[in-house]
Amino acid sequence: MPFLDALTSLRGAFERSNIDELKALGGSIAEEAFLGEDRDLVDLGVIGFSLAKLLQKRYIVGSPRWKAFFSETIRKLDLAAQSVKAEQEDAARELIASILLEVEEVSSSLGRFHVSVVAKARTKIATDLYAHGASLGQACELTGAEKRFVSQYIGLTKISDKYETLSVAERFHNALELFSNNGA
Repeated sequence: MPFLDALTSLRGAFERSNIDELKALGGSIAEEAFLGEDRDLVDLGVIGFSLAKLLQKRYIVGSPRWKAFFSETIRKLDLAAQSVKAEQEDAARELIASILLEVEEVSSSLGRFHVSVVAKARTKIATDLYAHGASLGQACELTGAEKRFVSQYIGLTKISDKYETLSVAERFHNALELFSNNGA
């Protein structure tokens, strides 16, 4: 999923306050980010998961601050999309970073979270990347998640039950097939 498509989809889902769509987008964007080693896409995935988490909390959505946060986030997502269209990637990155900061601020000031929603989203994405084959270090480096939190989270989940695992020999065979077919 190209960055602009991901950004547009994220904006639409947030505008509709569609929690399930935001979560699904967060996951699919993160998977694309892993395949392309794209930290900018990771940040969009983090925003997707974080906004979904905030939308789940009625006390946050019902707070006086929410309406301004919601409007400002939509405005910044629109500006980021315009920046990408104008090939001003640095401006888009700054807008995405400012959304992440604002999410952190809303999370800490209005939320009752032990860990910020942004840190939790980074941990979730890193765990998913790990489950899809990234090393722990690679998953943490790409997402900016802390290794100890990801390791703890992995230990609490049933990742091995969720994904099919292959033996080393099967993985090696698949890699050989993949690379020998690319050379043909």
